Amino acid sequence: MKKLLVALFVFVGCAGLFLSLVSCNHDTVTHNEEEIKKTKELRALYLEKIYGRWKCEQSSDLTFSGEDYTFMPDGSLTGHVTLKSRKRVHVDGEEVLTDWETICDTDITGKWDLLYSSWAGGKNVLFVSSNGEWGPNRYSEFITANDEMMEVQSPLVGWMVNMYKEK
Repeated sequence: MKKLLVALFVFVGCAGLFLSLVSCNHDTVTHNEEEIKKTKELRALYLEKIYGRWKCEQSSDLTFSGEDYTFMPDGSLTGHVTLKSRKRVHVDGEEVLTDWETICDTDITGKWDLLYSSWAGGKNVLFVSSNGEWGPNRYSEFITANDEMMEVQSPLVGWMVNMYKEK
């Protein structure tokens, strides 16, 4: 499980390198007119809805992920991410769960941006550049946001999640 997560983090980190041309004050360097137009349209629809604090927790018997991000209008970001796992083992013929192993538990600060990217397969992207043990750059496919919920590919675990806005 840990090797799979490490591989996932490396893959997402490499993909994030492609976004290193992004400045994080919502003044993205774009490569063509289509990207410029679609980025402006995307921001007009969603940028102000993203401002604020968003949370998501997902768990199963064997995994837990917690994400907490605050997206500021100036492009700055603060938050906290937690990722834990555990295993099923047999003790005296009985299946039990081990204690949680913390894979990542860190505060983050950094920058964020919202853009359309043709190099990412023509997807809307939420880009996060931050400090912390889970890596400096992450991009996530952005689906939608309203005043209560944002659907996005999790920067932490890589699958689609619904994040909920704290009121």
